[in-house]
Amino acid sequence: AKIHLMQTEGFAARLTRTGKGDDYRVDRPDIYTGKVETRYYEVKTGDAKLSELQRAKQQKLGSKKYKVIREDPPPFMYEDTWGF
Repeated sequence: AKIHLMQTEGFAARLTRTGKGDDYRVDRPDIYTGKVETRYYEVKTGDAKLSELQRAKQQKLGSKKYKVIREDPPPFMYEDTWGF
């Protein structure tokens, strides 16, 4: 997830692990104005749902500043693929 965020936000962005209502906070300077733009990212696997705190933060900030990244877990995470 960290690598994905660095690729999408650019390597000039500062990535901070938060853990309260979101997983990552990204502070990225605007190259034209110099203002720092802050975005929050929540990383979920599969079809996991947002908690109430996460939904409240998403509604407060809006979908432009609070993004949910969906990642599929690797297939070896499931026991049925091992043949047990």
